[in-house]
Amino acid sequence: MVKQKPSKKLSRYIDTYWMIENHTNRSIDLPIVPDGCIDIVVKDSDIFLVGLMEVASIKPIYPCDAYFGIRFHPAVMTTLLQRDISTFNDKIAPLSSIDSNLYRVLAPLLSHQPYDFIALDKQFELLFESVTFDMRILDLVEMIVLSGGSIEMEALEEQCGLSSRQIERLFHFHVGLTPKKFARIMRFFDTHKYLTKEGIDNLCLKVLHKGYYDQAHFNREYKALTGIHPTSEVMSIFYNTK
Repeated sequence: MVKQKPSKKLSRYIDTYWMIENHTNRSIDLPIVPDGCIDIVVKDSDIFLVGLMEVASIKPIYPCDAYFGIRFHPAVMTTLLQRDISTFNDKIAPLSSIDSNLYRVLAPLLSHQPYDFIALDKQFELLFESVTFDMRILDLVEMIVLSGGSIEMEALEEQCGLSSRQIERLFHFHVGLTPKKFARIMRFFDTHKYLTKEGIDNLCLKVLHKGYYDQAHFNREYKALTGIHPTSEVMSIFYNTK
């Protein structure tokens, strides 16, 4: 996967532009793990919205396949689309059927390669300048992400000055999950990134460092969110376990 960061103006809203291409003569099974984000994905000039994933999936990348994506930070697409984002959880839908105006704006920039990242940045800067974000939810999301999903709800309420009911309501509409479920996914994803970098040797110590009670606790959470064990062969693409 090749990644390109957006402009500094967009850093609060877009995590990254990314591209996956298969230049081999065989299919590659790529695990797609929950990360709390929503993506716009392009394949063969078709543009899709990929909703927040609550569980992992295995995506076959066939020879000569190429995907381009724009990964939005949690809670951002709700404001851009002006609708309850939870309706798209674990779903993929053509962007043209969801928001025809957004599709018309982006289609000329996403219809052919190479992609013009400067033009994309400018277009998204204009789009985000035209909408008003509820900064409370962006701040709440940031607190959970920065904590690696380990912040307690009481600490979240204290830091943001909101009641648990207010926080629940904001998360349901803007993120599509309860704050506890979102934090659970963020802790999993933070650990997944750590293991991708460090490998799974001394796994017990590593997951304790990330806030799990023990390795059994991590294994249960991992299987609940991915359906497989972290040492499964399909995950070796990340953790070098082959």
